Amino acid sequence: MLFSWWRRRRRRKLLDRPAEPIWVQTLQQLRVLSRLDAGARDRLIDIARVFASEKKWMGCNGFRMTEEAKVVVSLQAALLILERPHDYFRSVDSVLLYPSAFRNPHARAHGDGSISEGSINAGEAWHRGPIIL
Repeated sequence: MLFSWWRRRRRRKLLDRPAEPIWVQTLQQLRVLSRLDAGARDRLIDIARVFASEKKWMGCNGFRMTEEAKVVVSLQAALLILERPHDYFRSVDSVLLYPSAFRNPHARAHGDGSISEGSINAGEAWHRGPIIL
């Protein structure tokens, strides 16, 4: 209960401050998002700002994490929950960004009974774990 109060307070303080210009500029550059009405754009930016502030961000395989990368990923994540009840992807603790597809070394079982050794992935998500893009 104390943690949820603290989380709500922290979110309120964040959203009481105006969004930095990069949020609006990036939203306008992403075609699919720029078509939203003004109210939806404002809600989307608020959701994305909370998402960006509550996750750990890591660049992998030489990817240099930038504010723009965080904003782009956060806006697109926010679109998934824009008109749905949500808690800002609370169970996701971190976002790992790669410069390109990456090799997953883990063996994977397929429906036909075969097993493949590793795969090339463009993204991955784990239950209660990170999102890898």
